Amino acid sequence: MKYVRALDGVRAIAILLTILFHYTWVSCGWIGVQLFFVLSGFLITSVLLSDSDLPLVSYLKRFYWRRTLRIFPLYFGYLLVLAAVYAATRQPAVFARSWAYLFTYTLNFQRLVPGFVNSPFFGHFWSLALEEQFYVVWPLAIYLLARRGRLVLIGTLLILCPAIRALTAVIANSVSHNAYYVGQAVYSFTFSQLDAFATGAALAIFREKLPGRPMTWLAFTTAALVAGGQFATWLARGHLALNSGLGYEINMLQSGLHVWGYSLINLWSAALIFTALDDNFLARRLSYPAAVYIGRISYGMYLFHLPVLAGMGALIGRPHGLGNLLAFGAYLAALVAICSLVYRYYESYFLGMKDRLYGRTRPARLSLGKV
Repeated sequence: MKYVRALDGVRAIAILLTILFHYTWVSCGWIGVQLFFVLSGFLITSVLLSDSDLPLVSYLKRFYWRRTLRIFPLYFGYLLVLAAVYAATRQPAVFARSWAYLFTYTLNFQRLVPGFVNSPFFGHFWSLALEEQFYVVWPLAIYLLARRGRLVLIGTLLILCPAIRALTAVIANSVSHNAYYVGQAVYSFTFSQLDAFATGAALAIFREKLPGRPMTWLAFTTAALVAGGQFATWLARGHLALNSGLGYEINMLQSGLHVWGYSLINLWSAALIFTALDDNFLARRLSYPAAVYIGRISYGMYLFHLPVLAGMGALIGRPHGLGNLLAFGAYLAALVAICSLVYRYYESYFLGMKDRLYGRTRPARLSLGKV
């Protein structure tokens, strides 16, 4: 498979946005998770299309073998360490209520239960659960459906998911009138987010036929994204969102933004990925070694960014002014150092086994990316 360096740069943007959100510096930084979803949809669909000439059993074995080596060792390794800590100290206390969801990749469903208690040690793993649920069904869908069937499936998801988000909000509001709960229910429900993966899949299928230059698409979707957030805030509050949220505060319940706002974010994410695949100013910047390296270790950074932040908070608190900037620098440096060591001495061992079983005996028909 062809390796596109700039796509690791896109991963770097996604993880840095997520980190800045949880550091409370960029209120709209949570859209980094949406960017990860769309990128997964693009890359996974590209890989599946390239292997769709294989017999079904070989196709499935190859896909799940490679996904297992990429995801499971670090995820379950971390959970086993966390379980050992809990067994010895009974901390974190909420682990007792969540361990079954964590080990079965269903934490996003536990978040639909009123009174769910989040944890900096694993609360963000809901998005990994949602991605894993996507991996369960998508390979068969791509293999078994003909081209027309794939297009119908993707188009249906793009149209249906906003309606599902609207319905989810109504049902959640009947369970609890707490706005945070309602927003989290919409955000975490699998069928509310499938259009993010479908948007990436559509890019994998149609990118060669998209008219115009990628930078033009990115400029257009960026303008639409900013305008949509400002318009929704003006409708709801009578003023513009002149802050780091840009109208996209997490959960986005104002002015129906939870229905159509995710669609705008997904389109913007696809445009950014489309731009990274081209030879242009932005793609070259996304290919800088530092950006590529951050993207390469981004999976570990996502798993560990909140536990490391909680640990630093316990050690030094949250300084103000220049001290806060220095603290962030120390936090980011510590996170990168930890994830670099984990990647080099743990993840790389398993990643090196990807092609030992179920490798291709002939070149793939399509080369669109690398995961």
